[in-house]
Amino acid sequence: MPARHSRGVFGADYGAPRLLGLHDRLDVPSTWCIPGHTIESFPEICGEVWDR
Repeated sequence: MPARHSRGVFGADYGAPRLLGLHDRLDVPSTWCIPGHTIESFPEICGEVWDR
């Protein structure tokens, strides 16, 4: 079985929340381009990105 980071899980579970927190803390706007497959696979974190 592939490692977590090679399946894209690291970004959804750890990377995106860390970036969102950093952007919030520093009040930095951002634009995200998220592939449809990622939205279908990780709807919770993609919803958080959308809400901010």
